[in-house]
Amino acid sequence: GYDLKASEEGQDYYGLTTEKQAINKLVDVTAGMVVTYNGQPIEAVYHQSGGGQTENSRDVWGRYVPYLRSVKDYDWDAPMYNWEKALPASEIERRLSTRGYAVGKLESIRLSPLEGGSKMFGNDRTASGRVQEMLFSGSGGTFLFTGQQVQEILGLNSTFFEVEVNRPVPNSIEIPIENPYGIEIGRKEVPIKVSERSISFKDILKDLHFVSGEKGEMVTFKGRGQGSGLGLSQWGARGMANSAPPRSRDYYKEILTHYYTDTRVEKIY
Repeated sequence: GYDLKASEEGQDYYGLTTEKQAINKLVDVTAGMVVTYNGQPIEAVYHQSGGGQTENSRDVWGRYVPYLRSVKDYDWDAPMYNWEKALPASEIERRLSTRGYAVGKLESIRLSPLEGGSKMFGNDRTASGRVQEMLFSGSGGTFLFTGQQVQEILGLNSTFFEVEVNRPVPNSIEIPIENPYGIEIGRKEVPIKVSERSISFKDILKDLHFVSGEKGEMVTFKGRGQGSGLGLSQWGARGMANSAPPRSRDYYKEILTHYYTDTRVEKIY
């Protein structure tokens, strides 16, 4: 209900006192310049960081927009290019419950892996690798969520993520000491040495992640990028600008037409 929204749709604006002269100069210089597709102004949506690849409109909005195609993103120096969030199963159960999804005691999560950047993803992912849908199963039932729902409910940066279930490895274990007659006469503590002090269950099945609910167990979401992944990437545009040829005054057009496929930047008023 507002013309200006404090989100990706309208970007935060904090008033005249925060404006910068250099930015105002750029606005004045590009006055009347419009990004068009087939002669019509486009809906120039954007996001913060695509995690190396932007997304197709159909996989975000469910409809085809010819200039919103998945392209390479140059956002490698973005602070959210790689991110990680770990939650205990009890917190996931609580967040699902407050939204009306009575999953009960969480038992498993089904989501295919990203395969380290492979293009061969499961049917639950888009062509770029973002999550389309995933299953949460528990004692109360099984629920199918879209990637956008999971992102919003669990407070994740994007839908470009994979899941790991880990629990800590103890520092040591006690070994019983027996006499020749098989009677325990004492116990000895033996330290455990591992390079990674965690046990991962992700290799049991490629897309099924079992949750035991044991003390110290964490469900970890490892992802890339921030936002919808649709349209222009702010950090990607910055990356392209930083590598622009010297004194290339019109390079902003290259950036815009990269992120908005088959468009033109032209002065129309």
